[in-house]
Amino acid sequence: LGTTNSLLAVIDAGIPMVLANRDGRRLTPSVVSYSADGTEPLVGEAAQRAQGARPTSTFFATKRFMGRRVSELTEGERRLPFPMVATSEGVGFPDPDGNVRTPVEIAARILEALKRDAEAVLGEAVERAVITCPAYFNDAQRQATQAAGALAVKSI
Repeated sequence: LGTTNSLLAVIDAGIPMVLANRDGRRLTPSVVSYSADGTEPLVGEAAQRAQGARPTSTFFATKRFMGRRVSELTEGERRLPFPMVATSEGVGFPDPDGNVRTPVEIAARILEALKRDAEAVLGEAVERAVITCPAYFNDAQRQATQAAGALAVKSI
């Protein structure tokens, strides 16, 4: 789960292999786009393509807000092409339906898509995964990453 891109990898016979996603690419953009019609959000390249039509409801680079409060952000971090609000959990992003999406929810959508892609490539259910965090993440950020993984599993 990356800030800009995410990827899938498996270890097969002791050798790590990066898997292609549904678009045939090894990197999945860490982007989620919500529409006003309530349909499933777009993830990855499809979400990136929708960004021009949905600039205020296409969320990217939200991993940097996981486990953080608006008051902790610099002025530069607050400048985004989409709206940001403070929530009881930290940072949130309003979608077109009036729901406020947290960085954890957005990360969970990305992880759900990665899981589906891995299962399609491997031809079997994925029941365990390792989700990496940057070494500089504090405990709140690591816990937010774990919560995103748990939410992704519940949603599928």
